[in-house]
Formats: sequence, structure tokens, C-alpha cells
Amino acid sequence: MWKQKALISGFRLILLRTHARSLKLLRRIEKDVIYIEGGMGSQILGTLEFINTNKEIDVSYFSNPPRATVNGPDIWKWELDRYGIHLDFFRQRVRLNPYKWQYALKPQIVKSKLSTSGEYVNPWSIGVGVELFPIDKTATTKVLSGYGIEGNDFGAIHIRKGDYLRVSSRVITVSESAAILTKLQNQLPKALFVFSDTALSESEKEVVRVAAPHSNTHFLSEDDLESGTVHDLMRLSKVLITANSTFSLSAGLLAGKDTLVYSPILFFGGKDDYLKSRIFNQAGDYFLLR
Repeated sequence: MWKQKALISGFRLILLRTHARSLKLLRRIEKDVIYIEGGMGSQILGTLEFINTNKEIDVSYFSNPPRATVNGPDIWKWELDRYGIHLDFFRQRVRLNPYKWQYALKPQIVKSKLSTSGEYVNPWSIGVGVELFPIDKTATTKVLSGYGIEGNDFGAIHIRKGDYLRVSSRVITVSESAAILTKLQNQLPKALFVFSDTALSESEKEVVRVAAPHSNTHFLSEDDLESGTVHDLMRLSKVLITANSTFSLSAGLLAGKDTLVYSPILFFGGKDDYLKSRIFNQAGDYFLLR
């Protein structure tokens, strides 16, 4: 039975890839449409692009959610209500007649148009973004006081797990996260929060502790703290190390000017890993956000 399922899955993948190549050859690629899909980080980045461009927007992922599958990504709910941003925020530019997936590809990064060419100007300029996404100081102060932390005298690292383990083309391992902690340990504050989608194992926690021996390390998963508060804490931190995740990257973009934000240079895996990553790493050098 499992062989039959594997054959069906493999055949479906071949069909999808063939379909995508055909649409590329026909140049059926949407250019001036923002698709907001996924969790809080993607929603924040999509909203920033919305306010910084004149593009139409597609929010059908939330108004008509896709069906969840066992091997597919998690299906996320709209999470920006906490900022007073509801789906009707986009109503004036919501595309009324979106293409069905069979007839056009979503916006693509193509090899002939790297972001360095000027074709891909960073759409996530903060501008009024900080005002749009205010930090809940009451919630963050409560958490920090519980650990005896004042102000922003703490560091944070985000380790992306959850559905990334099923669907991501690149998963940054705990060992990779530990390596950058080792290199930056002299910059780390005494308190260090390790945020992850799902809880780390005891052996994974020990790897992190060894990498940051001078820090009091606090491990928190999504079961311990609400995601919006985690995002706010990352924005407030003195040093933030993001995952290849829009959740922590968006926190880095919205962080204070004095926050040092480090982010992985490669966000994606596969043969076009560098090319696809350019839309993210154009915001920084190696990879210290400007």
C-alpha cells in the first residue's frame, strides 16, 4: 500500500512541475499582485508591501482557506487583528477576479532579474510600519519581569520547527543555530530566550547551553507563550538571531535601531537556493540587517 501511495505522490509531483514549467514558458506569471498567505510573519511582510506599493492584493487564503493535508503546511488564521488590522484593511485593492492556480503562477523570482538589478526593490521598508504594529508593552513587561529582566537586556534566537520539518526546502538545525551562538557569545546579554515552534528535546537544549555558556538560557515554545508576545519580545531584544522564517525576520525588520539582528543568508534549499534567497537577504549583508 505504501508503495502505491508513493507512486501516486511522485506522479502528482511530476504533473505539478510540468504544469509550472508550461506556465513559465507561456509567461503566465502574475507580477503586480501581492499574495498574503501563511502565519504572522508572512502577514506582516505582505501588509508592509501593501502599504509601500500600489499592487493589488489577494487574501483569499484567509477568506476561503485551503484544505489542510497530512504532508502539507499548516493552515494559518489571520493573526493581525491584535494590531487592529483586519482583512477589510485591504478592501480597496483586493483583486476581485483572481486567477485560478491552473492558469497562472504566483509572482516568481527569475534568474534574469536578480534583486541587485533594481527589479526587486525591498518592498518591506518600515516607514509607518512600526506604528502599524505596536508592541504590547504590558504583555512583554510581565514576561520579562517574571525572569528578572529589565529593559532590553536580553538576547533571542528563533529556531523554526513545526511544519518546517515536513515542508521546508531548508531546515536550519539546532547545531547550526548553536554555531552562530558560539561565534557571538561575547555579544550575547546575560539572559537569552530560545523561541521555537515546538519544544526542543533535552539533548537539543544542552547543545544550545554549551554554545552560550555565559548566558542564562530560557526555552519557550508556542505552548508556553502566545506568538504575538514572542514576536514583540524578539523586536525588543538587544541581539536577535532569526531563523529562515518570515516570523522572526519580520521581527528583526520591526526591531529597534539598537537591536543587532543576524539572519541566515540562505532562506531556501534546492538548486535555486541562492536566487530565491535574494528576496530576503537583500535587506542585509552577511547577514547583519542594516
